[in-house]
Amino acid sequence: MFSSHTHIPGHCVVLLFLLWSATSFGQTSFYKNINTQEQASRQAYTRAMHSSLDGLYAAYDVKYCKLDLFLRNDTTYVEGRIRMNALVTTGTLDTIALELVTQQLIDSLSVNGNPQNFARIGDTVFIFMNPGLTSGSNFSLDITYHGTPPFTGFFTGLSTGYYSLWQSHVTWSLSQPWLAKEWWPCKQDLLDKIDSVAVSVTTDDINMVGSNGLLQAVVPLPGNKVRYDWKSHYPIDYYLVSVAVGPYADYRLYAKPEGLNDSILIQNYLFDVPGCLAQYKASIDQTPAYIVLFSKLFGLYPFYKEKYGHSMAYLGGAMEHQTMTTTGDFNPDLISHELAHQWFGDFVTCATWNDIWINEGFATYGTYLARQYTENQASADAFMQGIHNVTLSGPGGSIYIPDAEVNSIGRIFDGRLSYNKGAAILHMLRYELQDDSLFFHIMQNFVQQYGNGTARGTDFKAVAESLSGKNLEDYFNQWYFGEGYPTFYVNYLKAGDSLYLRSSQSPSSAVTGLFKMSMEFKILYTGGDTTIRVYQDQLMQYFVLPFGHDVTGIVVDPSASCLLKVGGIQEGIDEISTRPFIQLFPNPATTAIGITLMDQPHVRHEFVLTDCLGRILKSWSEEGVRIDLDITVLPAGVYFLSTGIAGKIYRQKFIKK
Repeated sequence: MFSSHTHIPGHCVVLLFLLWSATSFGQTSFYKNINTQEQASRQAYTRAMHSSLDGLYAAYDVKYCKLDLFLRNDTTYVEGRIRMNALVTTGTLDTIALELVTQQLIDSLSVNGNPQNFARIGDTVFIFMNPGLTSGSNFSLDITYHGTPPFTGFFTGLSTGYYSLWQSHVTWSLSQPWLAKEWWPCKQDLLDKIDSVAVSVTTDDINMVGSNGLLQAVVPLPGNKVRYDWKSHYPIDYYLVSVAVGPYADYRLYAKPEGLNDSILIQNYLFDVPGCLAQYKASIDQTPAYIVLFSKLFGLYPFYKEKYGHSMAYLGGAMEHQTMTTTGDFNPDLISHELAHQWFGDFVTCATWNDIWINEGFATYGTYLARQYTENQASADAFMQGIHNVTLSGPGGSIYIPDAEVNSIGRIFDGRLSYNKGAAILHMLRYELQDDSLFFHIMQNFVQQYGNGTARGTDFKAVAESLSGKNLEDYFNQWYFGEGYPTFYVNYLKAGDSLYLRSSQSPSSAVTGLFKMSMEFKILYTGGDTTIRVYQDQLMQYFVLPFGHDVTGIVVDPSASCLLKVGGIQEGIDEISTRPFIQLFPNPATTAIGITLMDQPHVRHEFVLTDCLGRILKSWSEEGVRIDLDITVLPAGVYFLSTGIAGKIYRQKFIKK
């Protein structure tokens, strides 16, 4: 999803009904009088009231949903019939739970063609089975209902509006994150994707209806009505089922990614008024190129057997409904963001709202990639700089959403964290890997492994670790689960043929006290520059580098790949001394180096052995005038030995033959 709203008002929706007493039940409205039901239904009801909604949901698996609706383009009033086919997965199912807001009145309800007793507690519908359904059995649930859903602002399950620019009324759905229940009775469980879905909408014949999958039929009906029949054979999460009803015209394009014999339909429903298509055509016409690009980077467009497309609506942003995005605008960044969602969000869906990064962080990075590969690097860099600016505008907050905050819509769709920081850490991972082929291999394998299902942030971490061979525990702990960013302060000193660097971090949040990360420094000198790369794993770290030029300046993170601020860059390091406090002999050496301490030899000193990139190979403490260091295990190369006394740090270079 992409919203143009800077601040999204949040509200809390309680999804779990844990404990209900007989007294609380007596105060709740319902359609069947529970006191007239059989004893088995009473027992089922008691168990249901003492179960979590998640527990009741785990008892059945939705296989198919058919939505048969009556809608208009100028009201959110719904008349509907829903058929749900499902499989019992555990034990004996005596209570079926689903969700539907109280504003939607249930007219009839049956299971396998037989009317059933049910009760409504808030937005949850409990259906009592006697006898119960056994594990492995299939059942069909039919519900007819009608009503007008509540209006809750931008996040409303079903909205209607008048788009004055195009003088058109339009009604559309936006069910994310848990608002499908406002317009159709459903099981709102991210982990249970519906295997296939059919959506039929009857409306006035001035309208067209956009939805998921392929259009099966357009059926004229008496009374100036028409029915649009859509069907999708791909698994789909409840919140991605969609409708859009308006006076549309159908503008079609086609994309043909590499390796696909047939073309992919791109079906766009725009308002059928003069000038509408002309205004947006140039942007919409970029969609085929984006499909080709993302198919190359992430794997073939996952719904290629059906379509991709857009339905216009009167909303500030867009929603990535599977195979047909609902959108209020058509700018290239918005188009690429919503299209990237078809891989990340729709094909692979976040397993919990805690991990909305799987949806929004990846889709936001999709826009960066679209700019990088279809425009130019300068355009992509400008987009990434904007991402960094937004992320660095606040000191804390994690991308992963803690349980205590996950019931807030505003927190889930926090633009700074879920979208911008989410994209930034993908870009930094690409930078850490230093291998684009590997990075996109990880993306493709993640899509292949979790497509048609759900995934958590830790699932992506596991794929990245497996394919890269790297331990990413620190990376995810500090960037995904952690908070904030580092500010760097850099001091440098050129002495002889060595460049001394001191890099210090000041984290913005106490939650994450250190960011272990690769850092690049561009060393400027008269007539040129060179970039060095080191790994910093301490708040203050020293690096000694062989450098034969006079240094005129230093640039931190020259590619602007990392989330950080630069607090200052200064020449001179007060506590570094280059006088020969220690001497090493022989130098070069093959098996051992003798260390002679020139001052205060009877004081215990701390020693640190590093390579030319500043990586610590050994650290120890010792006292004595002459100390021998075994170097037989070191490969040939340049090394530095450091020790300190009286607030000074002393370094000496030696060469292993």
